[in-house]
Amino acid sequence: LRLGTAQGAAGSTYQPIVFTNTSAHTCTMYGYPGVAFLDSRTGQQVGTPASRNPQQPSRTITLAPGASASAVLQIVNPYNYPTATCQPQPVTAMRVYPPGNTTATDLPLPRATTACSTSVTQLLIQATVPGTTGQ
Repeated sequence: LRLGTAQGAAGSTYQPIVFTNTSAHTCTMYGYPGVAFLDSRTGQQVGTPASRNPQQPSRTITLAPGASASAVLQIVNPYNYPTATCQPQPVTAMRVYPPGNTTATDLPLPRATTACSTSVTQLLIQATVPGTTGQ
C-alpha cells in the first residue's frame, strides 16, 4: 500500500492510493477502499471517513503477482470551510481499508497536513481500477 503522485486543482488535491499484490498468487479486488485521516500519535480518526464518488462504476479487478490497482482520493482543502465549521487539526497518516476488507493499514503521510475534525465532507474516494494512476 502506498500513495501515488498527488495533483492539485482549485480547492482540492487528487491522490491515488495504490494497492500492489505482493503475494505469489492472483487476487481480486472490487469496490471502494475505506479511507480516513488519522492522528498517528493518538491512533484516533480525525473527521469523517471518505464518501464514495460514483464517477467510476465498481468492477472486479484481477491482480497477478506484482500487479497494482488504485483508487483516486480527492482531498478538499480544509480552508475551503469556515474555521468554526471545519475545526482544523493536524494529521500525520491515513487509515486505509482495502475494498472488501475489515482490516486497515495505517499509511503515514509524506508530511503533516491539516484536516477538518468535524463531519464536513473533506474526503471523496473513487472505485478501484487497474494500474497506479486511479484513472
